[in-house]
Amino acid sequence: MTQYTNSPELLDDDALSLQKQIYLLLFQKGQAEGKISSDYSQEDFLLILSIFNSGMKGLSMNLLIEKAEIVSRFFLNGWK
Repeated sequence: MTQYTNSPELLDDDALSLQKQIYLLLFQKGQAEGKISSDYSQEDFLLILSIFNSGMKGLSMNLLIEKAEIVSRFFLNGWK
């Protein structure tokens, strides 16, 4: 987190592409297991991830660490 907030360009296009593939597989698995509502599309999921990744660039590391639990809870429970 520290590296990302100080140097958001750390994640190049190849890393972001791999990250997207992994997240999509996890999203599909979650839907197949009934843990993610079928009301949400992959496009919805990718939109939220894009907003999340872009928004992190403007936040301090201290705030991200302080709010890590609530952000994690949203991503774990917000798609049910």
